[in-house]
Amino acid sequence: MDVVISVVAKIAEFTIAPIGHQFGYILNYKGNLKRMKNDFQKLEGMKDIVQHKVDEARRNGEEIEIIVQNWLNEVDNTVAEAKKLIDTKGHAKAQFSMGHFPNLFTRHQLSRKTKKMSQEISQVLEEGEFDTISYRVPAQVTVTPFGRGYEALDSRTSMLTAIMMELKNPNSSIIGVYGMGGVGKTKLVEQLAWQAKNDKLFSVVAIATITDSPDLEKIQDKIADDLDMKFIMQTKEGRAMQLRQRISNEKSILVILDDIWGKLDLTEVGIPFGDDHKGCKVVVTSRNLNVLNREMGTEKEFRLEVLLEEDSWKLFEKMAGDVVLDFNIKPIAIEVAKRCAGLPLLIVIVAKTLRKKHVIDWKDALNELKRFDQEGLPNKVYSTLELSYNFLESEELKLLFLFIASFGLDLLYTGPLFIRYWGSGLYRHSRTLTDARTRYYKLINDLKASSLLLESEAKLIRIHDVVRDVAKSISSRTRPTYGVPRFTLIQQFPEMDQLRKCHQIIVPWNYIYKLPDKLDCPELKLLLLCNAGNYLKVPDDFFSEMGELKVISLYGMMLTPSPPPSLCLLTKIQSLEMIGCVLEDISIVAKLKSLEILRLEISDIKELPKEIGQLTNLRMLNLTNCSGLRFIPENLFSSLTCLEELYMGNCFINWDVKGSKDQRNNASLDELRNLSHLTALDIMVQDASVLPRDLLVFAKLERYNIYVGDMWKWSLESSGNASETSRNLKLSGNKSPSILLDRGFNFLLNSAEGMCLNNLQCVRNFLYEMNREGFPQVKHLCIQDSTEIQYIVNSMRLVHPYPALPNLETLALRNLFNLEEICHGPIPIHSFTKLKSFEVKGCHKLTNLLWYSLIRDLPQLLEIKIFDCKMITEVIVFKISEVDIEINKILFPKLRSLELDHLPSLISFCSVPLAADKHFKKCGENYDDTQCIPVALIDQKVEMPHLELLKLSNINCRKLWDDNLPGHSFIQNLTSLTIDKCVSIEYAFSSSVARDLLNLKHLRISNCQRLEEIFVSDGKLGTVSNSVVFPNLETLEISHMEHLKSFWHNQLAPNSFCKLKQLKIKSCNKLANVFPSYVLKDILSGNPNDCFMFPNLCQLELSECKSLKYVFPLSVAKELQHLQVLCIIKCGVESIVTRDEMADANPNPILIFPELKSLTFRDLTQLQNFYHGLHTLDCPVLRDVDVFHCDKLVLFEPMSLNYQDNVTVDIPPLLSIQKVVSNTSKLILNCKDVTMLCNGQLNDVPIYTVKDLSLRCFHDVSDKFPSVFLQRFVNLENLEVSCSSFTEVLSSESFGIGYFETTMKLRRLKLDRLPNLKFICREKSEVQLVLQNMEYLFVYLCSTLKNLFPCSVVFENLQELKVFNCAGLENILKSSTATSLQKLRKLHIYGCEIIEEIVSSDDENDTSELAFMQLEHLHLSNLPRLRSFCKGRHDFKFPQLRYLVVKDCPMMETFSHGVLNVPRLRRVHVNRQEPDEWHWNGDLNTTI
Repeated sequence: MDVVISVVAKIAEFTIAPIGHQFGYILNYKGNLKRMKNDFQKLEGMKDIVQHKVDEARRNGEEIEIIVQNWLNEVDNTVAEAKKLIDTKGHAKAQFSMGHFPNLFTRHQLSRKTKKMSQEISQVLEEGEFDTISYRVPAQVTVTPFGRGYEALDSRTSMLTAIMMELKNPNSSIIGVYGMGGVGKTKLVEQLAWQAKNDKLFSVVAIATITDSPDLEKIQDKIADDLDMKFIMQTKEGRAMQLRQRISNEKSILVILDDIWGKLDLTEVGIPFGDDHKGCKVVVTSRNLNVLNREMGTEKEFRLEVLLEEDSWKLFEKMAGDVVLDFNIKPIAIEVAKRCAGLPLLIVIVAKTLRKKHVIDWKDALNELKRFDQEGLPNKVYSTLELSYNFLESEELKLLFLFIASFGLDLLYTGPLFIRYWGSGLYRHSRTLTDARTRYYKLINDLKASSLLLESEAKLIRIHDVVRDVAKSISSRTRPTYGVPRFTLIQQFPEMDQLRKCHQIIVPWNYIYKLPDKLDCPELKLLLLCNAGNYLKVPDDFFSEMGELKVISLYGMMLTPSPPPSLCLLTKIQSLEMIGCVLEDISIVAKLKSLEILRLEISDIKELPKEIGQLTNLRMLNLTNCSGLRFIPENLFSSLTCLEELYMGNCFINWDVKGSKDQRNNASLDELRNLSHLTALDIMVQDASVLPRDLLVFAKLERYNIYVGDMWKWSLESSGNASETSRNLKLSGNKSPSILLDRGFNFLLNSAEGMCLNNLQCVRNFLYEMNREGFPQVKHLCIQDSTEIQYIVNSMRLVHPYPALPNLETLALRNLFNLEEICHGPIPIHSFTKLKSFEVKGCHKLTNLLWYSLIRDLPQLLEIKIFDCKMITEVIVFKISEVDIEINKILFPKLRSLELDHLPSLISFCSVPLAADKHFKKCGENYDDTQCIPVALIDQKVEMPHLELLKLSNINCRKLWDDNLPGHSFIQNLTSLTIDKCVSIEYAFSSSVARDLLNLKHLRISNCQRLEEIFVSDGKLGTVSNSVVFPNLETLEISHMEHLKSFWHNQLAPNSFCKLKQLKIKSCNKLANVFPSYVLKDILSGNPNDCFMFPNLCQLELSECKSLKYVFPLSVAKELQHLQVLCIIKCGVESIVTRDEMADANPNPILIFPELKSLTFRDLTQLQNFYHGLHTLDCPVLRDVDVFHCDKLVLFEPMSLNYQDNVTVDIPPLLSIQKVVSNTSKLILNCKDVTMLCNGQLNDVPIYTVKDLSLRCFHDVSDKFPSVFLQRFVNLENLEVSCSSFTEVLSSESFGIGYFETTMKLRRLKLDRLPNLKFICREKSEVQLVLQNMEYLFVYLCSTLKNLFPCSVVFENLQELKVFNCAGLENILKSSTATSLQKLRKLHIYGCEIIEEIVSSDDENDTSELAFMQLEHLHLSNLPRLRSFCKGRHDFKFPQLRYLVVKDCPMMETFSHGVLNVPRLRRVHVNRQEPDEWHWNGDLNTTI
């Protein structure tokens, strides 16, 4: 029977089945046609998507992949064929209709063709799944040569070629370029930077300008900017360390230091070079060859000469333009070009000066040049620049140019310079400060256009040093100037004969030891003395011989009890600045009747004398940051009837209210009515009730910063420097809600560009209740802490509302607890069209952010932040009238940053489905229906093609995004992604999403408790084995993921993670391995030329991963050629490296880490070895070894007692002590190591290389401090003792008499976790000689320590003292010790539970003054019993204190009880990590 069945089945296969197959074409004609049309539409849609990506890439300057271009061509052909098939006339014959039977043959043929076409379209669609559409052209380090106006001259091109060749020399690390000023060194190295980057010679290029007054922090900042890094450290040393680490992470980097005048320590800056980093090349430019080869140690120098005649003319012709082609002008122009002496700087300036001049001007210019002395090049420089000066259009322009140059600085601030410009009487035709300031900025722009000033932002003026020096020389003819470079120590002023003829004395930001009793300067017009050191007394007769003085600018002076009497002799003075000074009675200033500008910024003054009201010519009064100022006499302001600008930011005045019963003879704000000329006002009014009503003077203000309420902090460092109109208003309306109805105050509301409103009362519909015209002028708006506001924009009852906030750029809504909607009712057109930044925080009734219809009106939006809004379910919502709209996409065309944090109800960015997906059923986080699919937070309809930063935190969605997002949605340009506390997600990326994150550089995933895998395969693509994943990722941080088992996919394509530099994993206790060998199996067993997966890994940090048994498979470890930092803490690892199936069969592998510098193993209780078995470990540049509580690990290789043979041990040691000591300057040893070394290791020879020694883990209470061992470290500078049972550390008895005085030169001592320590040193011990030289002392967790040191200790050199968590300390210093701390700059006290005071008085009746003359930083934190800095009656003086943190000190009620002098402090911080969290109420004791 079975045989019969099989025969029948075979017959049916060859007869019935083919017939049925052909008959199926006839039956399925309509289905095939419909399917083809659907596929055709998909293809057209896919083509549009890819074309959009291509267009976007081209707009971004990217190159399109060839395979993409070919696919688009293929699509065009397929689309044409499909259209032809759809449009064929045969379809009419093939279809049923009334009275018409189809032509079966035609129907059959068309059905076959449509099915075949459908298959072809499907194949094309499948081929259109691209990993990448385009690739980026490498970023330019500088503007292109064309953009910089660079001319490729033959002589410069050959020089560039030579320098480029030298940069390729592996033996060269520092290269110098030198030549005279103006020869073009800066332009050359700018071109070098561009070319080096363009030719891909270096991965990164950084440029910094040094100048003759190098500022280390600014140099570090500029290099950091070019490296796209931010400093976390605050000290110069910490910043240098961070910068050094960042540069070391780059395989090849070029650092250019332009315009060096003297030695610059590259180590202090943070630039590794030479053996420290072979890939770092440094190019240095200077005018002086000796500076290069002697001070900077250059290995090769290139001299840049002046241009040859042919190159000179080529450059001159380009700069001057077509005018030089004129028959009459060309011969003159050639001669003029020759007289520019081949200096590019002069050629550019002169050519631009004559660019549009007539022939007579050219002849005159040439005649002028001929008249100058022809001896030598400097005279030619001088003459050509003077020619440009002479051609300035007006005398006014010339005077301003010379005035700028006379300060001798290459960088000036425009605001302060304007004050001195006005005071010197150099302005012309300006009756008011506003007019003069407008004219002043116009003149500065003219000077920039003439190339005599360099281009810069509006608040700065930059001038080339050559131009500056020539201008100073020109100025010296008519305005002789004595000047000193910044940061100079001035022991004494020059002889009076040298100063007698001076018109200006300019000493900017110097350390002045003492002022002369008198300056005999009868011609002096301007005096600037800026003292950066301790406050300086001004002698009484100092001004007596300066009768012509018009401008005085003093900084850092002690003008008590009053300014010198000789000041009143200055009858011509117009501008007086006493900035950052200590002032008491300044009534003498009232005698300066000609005074027009008075600036007292940042000065310590308690009250203004009533006599100031006699300055009836005063135009500007600046009291900004005079936070101790409390009293201004009544009617003083009323008397200043000429006042145009009044600046009182951060002044806490006790204003009187006119007509009130409790008047205290203090000024009232009602006096502002009398200031009819007032155009600029900065003021803080803590109580709105003191503001007078109908203050119409507000209507005339052109610039203002007005803060009303007691909760605002003054954020401006200075005032009066704005180059353009700026109007800012901050109002807290809780105490005086009626202020909103005041006519005068409404002038401010209707003119403010920046507005911050707090606790508004009786306002429900913000916009049209506050301003019916929609606040058209507002650019920045913040509304916060208001309980009554329901809507920001409510247009429901308005017929023709004005556009809402049409010029708004930033909007912040914070803690509006009853806000229901941002926009209620129809949105007027042109509303919010310029909005760039949108922040919403703490608005708990808000359920969404924006309507869909508003999105189209936000083309400029760059940033969205939504924090802590409990009820928000979606970001974008649809109005009822929009529900039936078919949505294809929601586009944010320019959005760069999106942050969503603590939104527990958020389900979706926008829950309305795409038009094509409306038949799917979706659900939120609580779903049981098996047909439901979880809603993705961000799905396919949301497009943010320029999004770079995405932060998602505390989001309860089960899915963060669709598994098959199109590349153009939001991920194509994403560079930084943070996922934190998203506790419901089970995985982070589908394989298709992961492969599209092509530009991601920084990824951080943390605290996602359900997450078990980072990657999961999606149904459409299967795995990512053929797709490159994260090819540009540089940093990856995974932390606090209790269920994470693996974060690499089990199959990865070559080049995945190929740029990963930093990997940090913390608290992932189920993670069994970091680099599993199965990940690499397919890679290494395939094409041997495929790129290894982690070739650029520089830093690996693993902590608290208990299931981790090893770190690297052997095959991975052997390839880590760039690993620099390896840090493993509290993990279960038994070996660092383990053998795997991919490794070679060598039983004794050689492990070389050529760049490993830092090795840290801490609390690894199971760690036995680096590699189980015989091996060779070679770390040639290892500098820092930190092994702590790894008891099973043998750190150093022991030796036999004859010191010749190594002792055989069961467990291979980690390192050779000989190699470590010979290579490292830092050494960390435990008790076992020290015991071994004391038993004859290294033959007891002195150790010279180690400067930094740490001793730890001497746990036996009988252990004595190893004093004899310590004496072998001849050059020891830094000593750390930690985690030990010592009762005493430094004992003169154990070291021997005379040792401390002759040998030990410790600079830094750190004592950490010494629970039994009772003494650092004893009274009258020789150890005090060590402490006397100590610069840094840190004491942590020494719980039994009662006193830091005895009273007799003198700290002559101590600069920094930190004491943390020392529970037994009752105080830090005795008053007798405090008197010696003259160099102390930083004092940090934290977590000392019973401390009641920092300084304890030796005698309770002692009222002497204690002065901390250099203290800049004081940090007091977590001190529960601290009552004051000192409970005694001492006066305290802190002349340099600028930064104070007081945190968690609940018992502290005052700082000190005596007289407190802290003149430079302006804020008390309560959180070191948050610089904006600070308080200030005028003085320190009141603030505390």
